[in-house]
Amino acid sequence: MTGNENDPHENRNTLEDIDVGDLVRVSNYDWITGDLGIVTEVREIVHDMSGDSYTAVTALIGKKEYTFSQKDFLLVSKAERKIND
Repeated sequence: MTGNENDPHENRNTLEDIDVGDLVRVSNYDWITGDLGIVTEVREIVHDMSGDSYTAVTALIGKKEYTFSQKDFLLVSKAERKIND
């Protein structure tokens, strides 16, 4: 651990961290124009033959949607959510 909160390898997300509506940043993909994105979809992907699974996140960055593994996104800010009583 480097102690640098801006280091993309320092602050990895757990599976429950990112939800639809959250503000995220893509790490390790310098070719994507736009710094921040809004999550539009989160889903579990399962490889039929091996049974391995991972969480895929789709985010709107600029005017395009990008889908990567959840580990490729850094959570910037959680969306405010209304709790129904």
